[in-house]
Amino acid sequence: ARSFGERLPGAFWWGIAVALMGFVFGAAATSFSATLAQLSPDTLQIFEAMFPNIDLTSGAGAFLQLGFLTFALILAGFAASTLVGGWASDETDGRLEMLLATPMSRVRWAVHGGLGLYAAVGVFTLIVMIGIGIGSSISGGDVTTPIVGTLVIGLYSLALCGIGMAVGGVFRTSWAGEVVALLVIVTFLVDLVVPAMQWPEALHQLALTSHLGHPMVGLWDGPGMALCAALAVGGLLLGAWGIARRDVQR
Repeated sequence: ARSFGERLPGAFWWGIAVALMGFVFGAAATSFSATLAQLSPDTLQIFEAMFPNIDLTSGAGAFLQLGFLTFALILAGFAASTLVGGWASDETDGRLEMLLATPMSRVRWAVHGGLGLYAAVGVFTLIVMIGIGIGSSISGGDVTTPIVGTLVIGLYSLALCGIGMAVGGVFRTSWAGEVVALLVIVTFLVDLVVPAMQWPEALHQLALTSHLGHPMVGLWDGPGMALCAALAVGGLLLGAWGIARRDVQR
């Protein structure tokens, strides 16, 4: 509960920022559809060839997938970095020594603190869903699909938090937030540069964002979702194991 309460303000304001962006993009989908309707058939075929898996006439979902999701994942990644840094600050700022003076083990702190962190990510995701839902309802069309698709943003954030806790537990907690922020930047560059330079697809697959599918239009990548869940759960457990090694054996 303490971990959740301390992470909640950051999750709330990050959620508001991403939700406002989702609201703007969702509400602008009407203009996007109107612009598509004015394009010549040849030009429209070019867009359809560029995005073969996305129905450009599906309303807000298509515009959110093309224009919103990439930026949302970047912001969600930095939000995860901030929240993981808050989790790690218990040790780096000296509060953990006070907590360990109570009947609490390092493993319990790591696991319960991680669960509080994950709960804060859930609040962040819920706020983003509300913003996207309101924006999509303004533009009309299918509202449910982009709202449900927002869960991918939350799952991606959980995966990054898991990676951060694993790094903090196995190596140093002071590295947790920084490693997540660096991973977000590298992932964005790989996802952007590799396709543009026509480098091997195997290199592009190294980016976690390449395994998220097109959730805003209802196209989910099952293995990618499983990978994110595995990183979230495995990172929490690995981080707890690493923290436990620091206990002095009696």
